[in-house]
Amino acid sequence: MSKRTYRGLRAVSCVAMALLTSVVGCISDSQFDSLLGVITGAIGSGDPNGPSDANEPNNAADPNDPNDPNDPNDPNAPNDPNDPNDPNDPNDPNDPNDPNDPNDPNDPNDPNDPNGAAVALVAEFTGGGGAKCEVEYQREGARVRFKLKVESFPAGAHAVVLAGAAIGDVVAGSNGKGEIEYDSVFGPPLPPGFPSQLQAGDTVQVGSVASGALQSG
Repeated sequence: MSKRTYRGLRAVSCVAMALLTSVVGCISDSQFDSLLGVITGAIGSGDPNGPSDANEPNNAADPNDPNDPNDPNDPNAPNDPNDPNDPNDPNDPNDPNDPNDPNDPNDPNDPNDPNGAAVALVAEFTGGGGAKCEVEYQREGARVRFKLKVESFPAGAHAVVLAGAAIGDVVAGSNGKGEIEYDSVFGPPLPPGFPSQLQAGDTVQVGSVASGALQSG
């Protein structure tokens, strides 16, 4: 503050005191300095341009600052969790990187992921006594489906071994027919130990009756 400004304020305070108290005179320098500090402090706290003002529009910590990159209420903030256009918003249904978005092309758990490596494998083979077996395997994103059907099999349970992993029994009825089916999304769920990846050439063994190899379908 310049000396001229200080003297001016000092004179104004003397006049104000005379008008309010009918006493001609001035407060002491120390009293005036204290009063001036209170007044300027009060003005500063409401200063919209004050660097320490919590509501300062240019303050980086201001929750309503349109230029604050971390402003949770800023519609243009790149990290705004409520911003419908925020590419990193985990709750944004249109977020291309949203892990909960069923249409997210980059979602590793998305069964409808158009960029997922879809795999379709099949097998048809026969065994002794005219036994027949058909196998279908599909993987679309995280969804896996497996189906095995047998015909003309001896009645009873036959262990199914897929790529070296036991995945359950297929039970042939008195008509020689039976099937097992798994679906990781809609069920029945994949059994423990079901191979995480299958490819053409992997083998399917059905009891001691028949065996064959998967082929691209």
